[in-house]
Amino acid sequence: MEKSNLGGVRTHELKEHPAPFAELAARRRNAEVRLNDRDYRPGDTLTIREYDPRAGRCTQAFVTCYVRSVTTAKDWGGMLEGLLDPRAAILGLDFPEELRPAKPAPSTDPRDSWDGKPVLR
Repeated sequence: MEKSNLGGVRTHELKEHPAPFAELAARRRNAEVRLNDRDYRPGDTLTIREYDPRAGRCTQAFVTCYVRSVTTAKDWGGMLEGLLDPRAAILGLDFPEELRPAKPAPSTDPRDSWDGKPVLR
């Protein structure tokens, strides 16, 4: 589903299977490879919902992010030929500042450091 906002910025509602969704939700991944059937553009908002294939529906979990960049196979002058479907796009993603994970607290477990001082995990 696509919703248009004033100024040409659009919101896309997408589904994603649990494993790649978990990577995205934990901010360990900042790119998506998608069929470019929606003419994605930088500045678009993506609401990506976790899809449970066993239940055949989305869970309550979702991630909101912004499209920072859009790269297609033709943008690379044929270098990605055979590697990336010509209809696909690589979407560089950015997350709203308030949704970025906080820095981890130092560990207080002495086993995490050879000198007994707290370390970040």
